[in-house]
Amino acid sequence: MYKTETHSHTSESSPCGFLPAEQLVHLYKCAGFKTVIITDHACRYAFHRIECKPWDKKIDHLMKGYKKAKAHGDKIGVNVLFALETVPCDIGNDYILFGITEELLRATPHLHSMTIKDLVKFTQDNNIFMVQAHPARQHIIANAHEFNLGVEAYNGQYLADSRNASALEYATKHNLYMISGSDSHKTCDIARGGIITKTEIKTIADFINAVKSRDIELITSKD
Repeated sequence: MYKTETHSHTSESSPCGFLPAEQLVHLYKCAGFKTVIITDHACRYAFHRIECKPWDKKIDHLMKGYKKAKAHGDKIGVNVLFALETVPCDIGNDYILFGITEELLRATPHLHSMTIKDLVKFTQDNNIFMVQAHPARQHIIANAHEFNLGVEAYNGQYLADSRNASALEYATKHNLYMISGSDSHKTCDIARGGIITKTEIKTIADFINAVKSRDIELITSKD
């Protein structure tokens, strides 16, 4: 059985992240995880300090944490994969995009200015698996069912009130594809979420296929 982290942030690229990429990967290695998906933020909030920089420079910043994590993962035997978390311009919800590439990002300078409907169409047109993160938090509107998205049925971030029972109930009611993620920002968040699979997750395609097959176990913290 193999453990995969689906939702994590590095201090290099996410302004809310406290863990440097190499430390984050090392901690997951110690926790028995074989794969870590880096989901740093690509939104106005994340680019606030570099808002006057060209789009390519913004993407350089976004990719920094992932690339450091990937290099370290290669050294210590952890698969490090790339995704991102973004917020549409017309709704304060967070969505994780699995399957987006650096090349597509660089060719899409209006990504963080898209409405939710535009973002859904963009992901559909580009074969990207879009998941609503922590849908039951108080400031979030649970709308994954409106667009047939995946949903984070469990969010393990230690200091956040993600109301996971409500998130799971929502996902179950609408028969949505489910994931669990630690949403790791600090050491206390490490390994509090994720998924368990029978086969190793080596690529984002492996991850998407596993989730859509529903042949996964959600990791949930017991604290």
